Amino acid sequence: MIYRFNILSSTNDYTKKHIDELKDWDIVVANAQVKGRGRYQRQWYSPKGGLWFSTIVSPDFMTEDYGLVPIITGISVIKALIKFGVNAGLKWPNDIILKNKKIGGILSELVKNRIIIGIGINLNFKNELFNQELKKIATTIFSELDKRIPQEKLLKNIISEIQKNILLIKKERDKIKELWKKFDIFKGKEIEIISGNKAYKGKEYGIDEDGKLILNIDGNDQKFISGEIVSSKKQ
Repeated sequence: MIYRFNILSSTNDYTKKHIDELKDWDIVVANAQVKGRGRYQRQWYSPKGGLWFSTIVSPDFMTEDYGLVPIITGISVIKALIKFGVNAGLKWPNDIILKNKKIGGILSELVKNRIIIGIGINLNFKNELFNQELKKIATTIFSELDKRIPQEKLLKNIISEIQKNILLIKKERDKIKELWKKFDIFKGKEIEIISGNKAYKGKEYGIDEDGKLILNIDGNDQKFISGEIVSSKKQ
């Protein structure tokens, strides 16, 4: 079932509050969010014209596999966008990138042994609505491609892709790695990542079967379960 709202604080907040009433794969959609958020409680600007929604699933995999959920979700969003002529890419672990700027993000939260998956996509509005700081790092599909994407069709395509791809967590973990590699915008590039208040620099080689980022530092592979890519050198 799809629950639609004109304005919410955030779709994840609503889903969390009503988690006992919602069934798996129910969808909460808002035309706008006043307290949209991403990782590390960062505010996510969510005006009308974007696609802001959450869904919920009771996983049949182990707790240690939860880190693959944003990975799978990112892959699913990209595959759905491609059907509408939007060739975006992925920045580990949960950013959707178009023309080197962020157009979307994913926030997954574990609540009462269920996973809330929140997705935000800057869709059918101009980036003129962004402040100057936000314009440096973010954009919208409409601004970059001068095309409007039908929200309802995109929403259904994303949910369908997630439902299909989440099965790979138990069945074909190697396929997840290959799909990520296909869409990874930093594959083979020198990057800097901040993890645990420390900076690391090296060449990025995608993810392992658990969704950890692989960074080759001075000839040795190091894996990161969390962190943020803050820069890269163009090659």
